Amino acid sequence: MNAPSPGRVVARATHTLAAALVALCAWQVGVAETPVRTTDPVADGLKRLERVWTLVDERYWDLSTVPVDWDRVRDRYRAALRTEARDDPGAVDRILMRMVNELADDHSRFVPPDEVERVREAYGDLPCIGVFADRPVPAPWLGSRTEHGRAGPVAWRVEDRLGVITVEDLARSGTSAGVRTAVQAAERAGAEALVLDLRGNPGGRLVEMMTTAGVFVRGFLWRVVTRWS
Repeated sequence: MNAPSPGRVVARATHTLAAALVALCAWQVGVAETPVRTTDPVADGLKRLERVWTLVDERYWDLSTVPVDWDRVRDRYRAALRTEARDDPGAVDRILMRMVNELADDHSRFVPPDEVERVREAYGDLPCIGVFADRPVPAPWLGSRTEHGRAGPVAWRVEDRLGVITVEDLARSGTSAGVRTAVQAAERAGAEALVLDLRGNPGGRLVEMMTTAGVFVRGFLWRVVTRWS
């Protein structure tokens, strides 16, 4: 099979860039909390379960697309919590994780209280705590004639006049600036076409998405439609 020409690569990347970024930024629901504890772990757990379940019920983009009946999920996990948390208060967090995992998507998770600060330290105060990739980002097109470098959280390489810009996530501030710097560096290194590598990128901030897309395209770049606005 013949490889696409650089011009076709650029055209295809430009055409699909905004849609790809929007898809990767469209995290659904993140829940982070610091619960108030009482002496009754089951009562505490049921209150927390209700908060998490209600947030998903009100704000998940379309519950008709998930593989479970969300009302039945609440009943099932209430019963599990009454059984499992009575003698093990730590079971509440595990139960809430399992409940949110019933949504079966890559952009929704429950973040237990002991993980919240770690996520905030790494990514700042996000409007939603998303899923973050711990796996290494793949490195395509490695070869003997490759020039490469980094611009903050963004990596770049050039091989045979093809520049590859690897974006690890769109959550950290500085990602879009890194993309702009990486593109300029790749062009100086002789890139005549660019590939934006979003593999492993779990999403992030709308502003970072917008300014990253703005490196490549102009005009109206995105719109947010939610169930409540």
